[in-house]
Amino acid sequence: MGHAMREFFRGWRRKTGSMLVLFACALMVIWFRSYAISDDLGYFFQNDYRLTIGGGQLSWSRTIHSFPFPDPDPETFWQTVWWKTAKYIPADAVTDHKYLSKYELSGIEVSVSDQRLVYPVADSVRVSLWRVPLMLLIVPVTLLSAYLILWMRRRAKPSDQPTNPNINSN
Repeated sequence: MGHAMREFFRGWRRKTGSMLVLFACALMVIWFRSYAISDDLGYFFQNDYRLTIGGGQLSWSRTIHSFPFPDPDPETFWQTVWWKTAKYIPADAVTDHKYLSKYELSGIEVSVSDQRLVYPVADSVRVSLWRVPLMLLIVPVTLLSAYLILWMRRRAKPSDQPTNPNINSN
């Protein structure tokens, strides 16, 4: 059996395909988990940058504030909360929300909006948001891994001609 496995994994395609299967399985676990738990990674320094996995989606946002924060120290945080109770900004904190541009295609959303916040401090912000359903990442990775694992190399057919036609076999 060891020899058969060694033969099966000879070459880079099946090794890469196997690693992609593991990556696709990890993405599936993250996708299932995101419907119950939201993970949020953020970095705050003058502007806010946030990467969120929740509700079956991967989101990246950048918030540009109209005035600098008084605290000059950068802050990084990781937050994990139940998805149903995840509220980052209270609903009454945003008094005006105007989209400057918004594009949606197959669940992918790219938008830029201006918002006026009243909580925790009065501020005008511009929010850039990219949102992708995790399924749109899982399916291509799975298909690529299947192709790499199952793809069979074509065998060259032996030809009756010599490889170099300038050489005579006399």
